[in-house]
Amino acid sequence: MSLTKIILLASYSLFFVCGLLTGRDNTQDWIASFVLYSMTHYYILPFCTGKPMSLPYSSEIASVGEKDGYRYLLFGISFVLALTVLAN
Repeated sequence: MSLTKIILLASYSLFFVCGLLTGRDNTQDWIASFVLYSMTHYYILPFCTGKPMSLPYSSEIASVGEKDGYRYLLFGISFVLALTVLAN
């Protein structure tokens, strides 16, 4: 099993458990939070696996060692957003 699949499996398991603990009670809450949580993985997965990340509003790609500031910024925003989804 690849590292990406392991991260996704653990992440979505955590999403499901946190959803049950926080009391998401209707289908709209589950769907909206799932979509937003999935969107955060667009920058979290490449950061964790060391793959190049595409920069928003640019055709450039930030690989490891190059433009690390952008990689940390995009990862940080995505990570905080993912934690917010898990907490609500």
